[in-house]
Amino acid sequence: MGRNRRDEIHIDDPLLFEMVKNLCENVKKKRSKLGITQAELAIGSGLSQNTVAEIEQGRIENIRLSTVAAIARGLKAKPLQLLATVVLF
Repeated sequence: MGRNRRDEIHIDDPLLFEMVKNLCENVKKKRSKLGITQAELAIGSGLSQNTVAEIEQGRIENIRLSTVAAIARGLKAKPLQLLATVVLF
């Protein structure tokens, strides 16, 4: 049972689309700023490296709040910081 992959985010609600887009961009920025690899973030967040890569690349169909919280924990950030338009870290 494989997942249907997409090359870009497809969300009808413009505000939700913007928040998910911000998340994807901010995760990569924050991880780079911390100087950690995707593998290290995966370990710190308890997610797979593939999941981290898909988020950073904007190749996600939907994302759970628990996943956002896990990524935030791995980045030592608050979930809302990762969803914000203005980078808050």
